[in-house]
Amino acid sequence: MCCNASEILHQAISVFPLSEGSEQIVRFWYYIRCVQQQITFDEESTPLHQVTFVVLDIETTGGSAHANAITEIGAVKVRGGEVIGEFQTLVNPETRIPIQIEVLTGITTSMVVTAPKIQEVLPSFLEFLNGSILVAHNARFDIGFLKSAAIKHGYEWSFPRALDTVHLAKVALGREEVRNRKLATLAQRFGTKIQPNHRALADAQATVEVFHALLERLGRLGVHALTDLQQIAPKLPEQVRAKAKLADALPNKPGCYLFKDAQETVLYVGVSQDLKTRVKSYFTKGETRKYVRDAIAITASVSTVVCSTAMEARVRELRLIAKHRPAANRVARNPEKIWWMYFSLEKVPRLIISKKVPEINQPTLGPFTKKFVAEELRDFINNQFRLRDCLESLSNRPNHPGCIRGEMNHCSMPCQQETLVKYLADVNAVQLAMLGESNCVIEIATDRMRQLSALERFEEAQKLKELIQAFVRASNRISNLRKISRISEFTSITKTESDFEIHLIRYGRLVAAGKIKQEEQVFDVVSALKLSAEQVEPRGLLPARSVAGYDDAPAAIGEAELLMQLQDIQAVLDSSAELLPSS
Repeated sequence: MCCNASEILHQAISVFPLSEGSEQIVRFWYYIRCVQQQITFDEESTPLHQVTFVVLDIETTGGSAHANAITEIGAVKVRGGEVIGEFQTLVNPETRIPIQIEVLTGITTSMVVTAPKIQEVLPSFLEFLNGSILVAHNARFDIGFLKSAAIKHGYEWSFPRALDTVHLAKVALGREEVRNRKLATLAQRFGTKIQPNHRALADAQATVEVFHALLERLGRLGVHALTDLQQIAPKLPEQVRAKAKLADALPNKPGCYLFKDAQETVLYVGVSQDLKTRVKSYFTKGETRKYVRDAIAITASVSTVVCSTAMEARVRELRLIAKHRPAANRVARNPEKIWWMYFSLEKVPRLIISKKVPEINQPTLGPFTKKFVAEELRDFINNQFRLRDCLESLSNRPNHPGCIRGEMNHCSMPCQQETLVKYLADVNAVQLAMLGESNCVIEIATDRMRQLSALERFEEAQKLKELIQAFVRASNRISNLRKISRISEFTSITKTESDFEIHLIRYGRLVAAGKIKQEEQVFDVVSALKLSAEQVEPRGLLPARSVAGYDDAPAAIGEAELLMQLQDIQAVLDSSAELLPSS
């Protein structure tokens, strides 16, 4: 080159004086830094101890880079085994954080309200990354979100492919050493000082320790330079590479794609904003998931369902997975595996856990995707309120002789007539808590947790904290599910940067979707969507079912919870949706 990137940058600033808030100049400056970065990366034979790595992690509102948003970024810059810089910030996702994500990460909507938006974070974060090789655990996820955000806001993503510690672990560790390649498992295996906790900086710091431990292992295999590290990616079989032509005729539009074998059996279902580009990516080295690669090996054709919006595509993906049960799909393949907790309809009720869907107005907790969580929560409530757990019918035996739990004061013995009134009052208190009209369960659990902490019984206190979180999560899920299933019709209109997205929802089910450019078209398009919308019938607590075609009831709850992410639906659920009529 005739001059280096620093000289070009100096000349650029001389010609275009940098004024405060000039986003165009910031982007031009970033482009020049990308040029400088590319020069740096040409030296791929650099010994690993001289390479600057940035190990990063993000937290998000969900799993889709197109439909969800970043809530936190954490990154650690290292060279030669030493930390030379750190970056951490919360990010305002400009949408509500789902309750299950709040429970998982501890990042709440209130925490990010005053945080900078992603477009305000990107300039400084991209500068922090400049000149580095990126590393992440399950890099596809983190890099996918960051690349999508950068491109959306006008920045070029020029970084080489990131190193993935999941893949490095597959090469460096035998199956007998670790049961899986999750970050927590690897952190435990290598005894990292910092344990991952679903917060971005802590997870990035833990990944640094795991990365260094893996490099030590790989060094024994002759991996000493950057080229060595980048070349340990698995080789792509020629027959897989040749299948890329299956994507040639696909549209560059949002929707769902279905991989099928020669017998038309659906092997895998996915969703994307750009069907053609996404499907092509499966026939590259970038796809490292074994179960997906196994499906690709026998794929004979790819079909698509083009959708108007990303939300419609995600909903249809759930329905298709529930219908076809593809072997290569790991998420949402068995949506019917859920449990509910509610009181039996006996004269002397008891808490039961059942797969049977309760009535819409019945005090309930759930749905639970893990039965043992429901059982632990039920046992805690039983013990704190001294509720019975015996299976006997007590309706005709008001003076039952009692049992060991009663004698140990773990049950208030409603089998004795004199204690029945008090027992029924306790049942009513728990039912009110299930309906969100009382905090008695949380208050009792919180007091007990504080007592355990004061006694330094921290493991028990932590367990109780998890039960409180499970109760809050289950209570919120059933409350929102009950609300959305009662709304006879709702038209959601979301303004994006270039369009208006319209979703017509009836009793918690998406029945039509569309996208328009001009706001003046909204009324006409909504009217047309209502005329052509899918016909449905309500079914109580569960979202509506279609009156024609395949009954995709198993996907109904997941679909309703996706629709709850629409901002105007959120506003309704947060207000008086409980009072809306169901007809």
